[in-house]
Amino acid sequence: MFNINNNCININIIFAIIGLFTVGNFIIGAPMETIETINETFSFIKSCSFDKVNIKTLDYMMGSELYSKINCDLKKESTHIFACKENGLNNFYLQEIIDIKNKFLE
Repeated sequence: MFNINNNCININIIFAIIGLFTVGNFIIGAPMETIETINETFSFIKSCSFDKVNIKTLDYMMGSELYSKINCDLKKESTHIFACKENGLNNFYLQEIIDIKNKFLE
């Protein structure tokens, strides 16, 4: 809902009328993230009524600022490193993040 000139407008209705297809792209698994913050993200997604939702696990890719700041030993193994407990980059195991995401998307 948006408030324009004291009128509440459901933007999703406008999008449907004019034929816009909405996609929400989200990333979970940041180093400071908790199950509570992930659930807050999921609540926000539910409140938006997107036509399609994509949820990805945070990854550190060669050439990015994130990648440049990680442990050199991790860089020896790959140019694409997921943020997960196995890599010391957040509090969730990679499979746990995948399972949380898949459960939400069911």
